[in-house]
Amino acid sequence: MYREKELLLHSLGEQDINLDVVSLGRYKDKFAYVIGAKYPDESVPQIWIEKNTFRPIRYVLKGGGFDGAPLEEIEYSDYKALDKKKWWYPTRIVFYQNGRPDRVYVLKSYTVNPNLSEQLFDIAYLKTVYKPIASTQQSPSPTSEVDDVKKAIRDFTKIFE
Repeated sequence: MYREKELLLHSLGEQDINLDVVSLGRYKDKFAYVIGAKYPDESVPQIWIEKNTFRPIRYVLKGGGFDGAPLEEIEYSDYKALDKKKWWYPTRIVFYQNGRPDRVYVLKSYTVNPNLSEQLFDIAYLKTVYKPIASTQQSPSPTSEVDDVKKAIRDFTKIFE
């Protein structure tokens, strides 16, 4: 999801994954790099990257709650090639809460590069369909605002003369 490694590293750091700690572990008959913990420690946030493919297979993160909340886990598996094996996507994603499966997402079918209307990429057409976000009215120039203030001061002083 991150095309630049700096963005990925920043995101992992925000999840309290210690990027200075890396070890080699084994998860469901696969060897993986464990980033964020020394294998077999599972008490801290970490991400597991399969050694041979460099695809994520496991993500252990903090639970949503107070300090001491149990860790949550996401497991990625059954990767399928998309777009002539240029992109790979996990077709099975399992979310665990307290060590038990909580939700399972299974991708049954997908379409790579579906036929999209050329109008979606035609800027001239899109400008005719959608109104601009910003107002097209000109804001008063700074000199006219200053003139208005000066006029208000003159009117005010005339009242008391």
